[in-house]
Amino acid sequence: MKNLAIILAFAVLLVGAGVLGIVARRQSIALRESRQQLEVLQAKLDVALKSANLDLQAKCAEQAAKTWKSGGWDKLKNATYSNHYNSSMNKCFMRVENSIPDRSGAVFASDRIVDAYEGEVYGELTWRLDEAGNAMRCKAILPSGEQVQCTSPEEFDSLVQQFMN
Repeated sequence: MKNLAIILAFAVLLVGAGVLGIVARRQSIALRESRQQLEVLQAKLDVALKSANLDLQAKCAEQAAKTWKSGGWDKLKNATYSNHYNSSMNKCFMRVENSIPDRSGAVFASDRIVDAYEGEVYGELTWRLDEAGNAMRCKAILPSGEQVQCTSPEEFDSLVQQFMN
């Protein structure tokens, strides 16, 4: 009787282990299929995001061109601009650079970062390019909202890269 109980208990354990093995196998298969579906969906999402980003970049370029003209910068002889859609900030920025030579041979230069839609200035550098090359006014507004003063065109470039990357 005792042997029969041991055999019966062993049989129940074997059946239980078999059932657990089947359940574990099914879960493993379901998990693998879920991972494959997730990879397919992620690939589709990546394609959609790239397409949306290209569309936003194109719209940014169009808006920057409109802002360039409406701001009158297109009439300035030495002015240039570039634009960039910053996806992390969801903003279209344009960088407007201009230089004006004066009678003494020095050059006054300005460089600003502007939101092409809202017109808000995020960075501005105005300086006189002579032997010293000293900045006359240099400031930037960080994405945090903090205003930062800078002392050189190189420092200004460093500060505004966060908008144009």
